[in-house]
Amino acid sequence: MNVLIIADSPDCDIKREYQRGIDITICLDGAIAKIPEGTHIDYIIGDFDTIERNNIDTSILDAKHIKITEQDSTDLEKGIEYALSLGASSICIANAFGGRSDHSLYNISMLKKYSSKVETIYMTNGLEHIYYLCNTDLSLLGTIGGSVAIIPFPSACISSQGLKYDMQDFAIKIGENASVSNSLRKEKALISISGDALVICDQVIKLEKK
Repeated sequence: MNVLIIADSPDCDIKREYQRGIDITICLDGAIAKIPEGTHIDYIIGDFDTIERNNIDTSILDAKHIKITEQDSTDLEKGIEYALSLGASSICIANAFGGRSDHSLYNISMLKKYSSKVETIYMTNGLEHIYYLCNTDLSLLGTIGGSVAIIPFPSACISSQGLKYDMQDFAIKIGENASVSNSLRKEKALISISGDALVICDQVIKLEKK
């Protein structure tokens, strides 16, 4: 089951095409005022402080309200946990970076926290997808020239076949080096990651873990 979570960054547009191939859409309560007209929402999750403070009428969305008042986790964590409880196999998180840097960096770290609990979890801004990957081999399928970057999180050793700048046992470490401004040299690239890294690629590139 593919689940979309719409988060509450102030700097990103929520695009209707995020829902392509999605079975269930969860909206965090702070994002509810930004939902484009006609967007189908299945669940609204959070402490509802934004909804209540701004007197937002959510009845027209015909969504189930899941109010969680505990403050030991963020609304994004609440949304991910609920998606897992529904049996999600893939979780796409939209609108989760931009705005405050601490929120953006913490949200990206959630990819690592939940990577072992779901088959696939990633973030999107409508142009790129961000994945956290650890000790794995993967394929990237897309058009030649599609952008790819591999960022240490905090360190990894990378080998690749099919990228413009291929690597062989290339050690990357946060604050030292990374593979940025790379791209597909072939329609299929093979990448081996030993360690922890973020893979950032064009949204049209399909990532398959082996």
